[in-house]
Amino acid sequence: MSSPFRYFRKHTKVFLAVAAVLAIFIFVVGDALNSVGGSGDDRRNAGATVATWNGGSLNEAQLGSLIAQRILVNDFLRALIGQSGIDPQYELPTSVPLQGFILPSEQLEQVEMDVVNTEVLSSLATQAGMTVSDDLINHYIEEVGSNKVSGEQVEGILKNIGQRNVRTNEAIVFNMLRKLMLAHFYQRTYADASMVVLPQQRWADWRKVNEQISVEAAVLPVEKFLADVPPPNAAQLLAFYNDYKDFDPGRFENVGGRELPVPTPGFAEPRRVKLQYLLGSVAQRTEKLLDTVTEEEIAEYYEDNKRKEFTKAGLLGDSLFGEPEMDAPAAAEGDAAKPQAPPVAEGEAPAATDVPAVETAPPAAETAPPVEQPAAAPAAEEKESSSAVRQSSPFRLAAFQTAPVEAGESAADAEPPADAKTASVASAEVDEDATASDAAAPAPGDAAAGAAEPPVDYEPLEKVRDEIRKKLATDKAVEELEEVMSKAAARVQTEYNTYGSEVANAKELKKKTPKPPAKLSDLKWLEDEYGLTYEKTAPLTVRELFDTAVGKARDAASQGVSVWEAAYQSLDLYEPLLAQDLAGDYYLVTKIEDEPRRIPPFKEIRVQVEEAWKRAEAAKLAEKKAKELAADVEKAGTPFDQFFFADRGFEAIKPTAFFSWRNYPVGRVGTGTPPAVSEVPELKNVGQEFMSTAFNLGDKQVAALLNFDRSAAYVIRLDRRQYTDDELKQLFLEEENAWMGRRDMMLEHLSAFTQAVEREILVDRAGLEFDEEWQKRRAERIQQRQN
Repeated sequence: MSSPFRYFRKHTKVFLAVAAVLAIFIFVVGDALNSVGGSGDDRRNAGATVATWNGGSLNEAQLGSLIAQRILVNDFLRALIGQSGIDPQYELPTSVPLQGFILPSEQLEQVEMDVVNTEVLSSLATQAGMTVSDDLINHYIEEVGSNKVSGEQVEGILKNIGQRNVRTNEAIVFNMLRKLMLAHFYQRTYADASMVVLPQQRWADWRKVNEQISVEAAVLPVEKFLADVPPPNAAQLLAFYNDYKDFDPGRFENVGGRELPVPTPGFAEPRRVKLQYLLGSVAQRTEKLLDTVTEEEIAEYYEDNKRKEFTKAGLLGDSLFGEPEMDAPAAAEGDAAKPQAPPVAEGEAPAATDVPAVETAPPAAETAPPVEQPAAAPAAEEKESSSAVRQSSPFRLAAFQTAPVEAGESAADAEPPADAKTASVASAEVDEDATASDAAAPAPGDAAAGAAEPPVDYEPLEKVRDEIRKKLATDKAVEELEEVMSKAAARVQTEYNTYGSEVANAKELKKKTPKPPAKLSDLKWLEDEYGLTYEKTAPLTVRELFDTAVGKARDAASQGVSVWEAAYQSLDLYEPLLAQDLAGDYYLVTKIEDEPRRIPPFKEIRVQVEEAWKRAEAAKLAEKKAKELAADVEKAGTPFDQFFFADRGFEAIKPTAFFSWRNYPVGRVGTGTPPAVSEVPELKNVGQEFMSTAFNLGDKQVAALLNFDRSAAYVIRLDRRQYTDDELKQLFLEEENAWMGRRDMMLEHLSAFTQAVEREILVDRAGLEFDEEWQKRRAERIQQRQN
């Protein structure tokens, strides 16, 4: 297939010149034109410096142009993959890089960093003498399209992205792909080293997950030291307020894969939203509909579903596969003296007194347990009564069954009948009911030609009546709720459409926002009409809303957006959202208040600031006391539980259960996610420092430290180790090569190595620095988006 950019290749020199001119135009003229409609601040900031590095710099106008070009190339690559019809995750060769070329997110802040890093890395690659030819770019485009996208299709893509100018877009795509490939190849020079994990690292990784210890501990709560903190002066409080006034309270930090409360305070008042909603509960509506289920409906459901749902447990399986050995009937008197039939060798005919060694093939598409043998067949009866013989599974292909051996014919000479051969496929497609109840084939020697229905026992209707009633009532509840909630949502949406238009007009005319109508400000008017439950939340932070049932519910139409996301990112005041949770309950939600984030003045929250300051000082006293006690315990040499912690006012905890430094959630080992820092149930909020200290304790050694959120100090001593060092080493040698967590740890090392390399390249080697004013504006923009 010819290259989709064959025209570009033919006129390379001309297009390079055009591309250079276009780049200048986009950088300078284009951004000036784009800024005409912007605010005065935008025009003033266009020439402001964003970043500088050794031999290069970017201003805001240039950054804006590069962002537009980067998004255009991202759109081009996505459309190219879409045209090819492949799944790039599984069908694209690993030699064709997409990571770093396809944007993981189109949020402005992330694209900005991507663009700046690409500029710096591509310039370093050029300085190092690396080049990317036009042929290589063409080859990359062909490979991304899996050689399935024609030149005409590529041209069609270029006509539908950006400014829809094919030649301009072609130049932009080539220019940006060249930079991306230069940056990629420059980073790849470090790839081999990034995949190296030394044996010592592998041992440390494995040990953190597989070594387990138990510790003894004494707890020194910070609250017990508050009274010993001297009162602060005004200067101390004001300085403390200024240090933490810009932070929200109740923050959490990811510590080794676990979320732990941060140790520092926050004095800002976070953004809060208040919701009202109508709850359509499946359980509540089911309860109301129980009496509407008739006896006729119950009986009909029972008859239609008894074979699938109400067969007595174990009965069907026993009838198909034989009774357990312990339940086999005792042999009749004298059976023990009867000789057992020897196995029949291949090509040998069984003796006349032997039970036939093969079973008769069942008819096609029929499978059933053997029927009870009549008195005329004593040999078969003896075999059925033996606990050593099991009935065969009914799921069997007829083609693999052997026909009964005729008298005087050897087993090896017996041929299966033709109809048994041709019926093999049909016999494999045994339906569920036929498996359980179809007639059995006649047993060898049985004169009866008819088939017997195996006994099937069902739970009586009286026993399952209430269960069926609830099931039918639930089905009715689900159906009713879907209809009811749709009607209620439509009525609220109608009210909002009128109000939303009024709000939009007021904003356009710069008038005061109109008050919402009563039917939007309070949805209680729909509660009785539709049999729903009306609720209001308190003003909630994003985390508080996330922890509620309504916050976790997701958009009922698409299941794509949760209520907490919509409330904080997209919902306008009084705009309705119909959501549903995993239990099937519906929530018709509107946001009725949205309190913006604010930083209260010092005078307003002086008491709060003083409490936080005292707590921080009390933590220092707790840590100091814990270290004193640790030294006393170690000096005394007495058993930990005999040291008089209680007399000093502190609780001593019995030895903890065994714990490892890091552990996996159930089923997550080997999935690419590294293990998280373990929890110690007897202690609270322990982090990496605690684990490092605890696992490095020697015998009789005692240590003291604060927990992660500085709410308590701990005095700890090693109680015992699950394995000795020699036992651990032996286990490591036996299982590490096959350990499923090895891949997770390698990916963790790769991530850490990559980040370290990026810092070394971008900061140390390239000298990349961001303008402080630009960083401040960027931080404010991120904060506004999050709020």
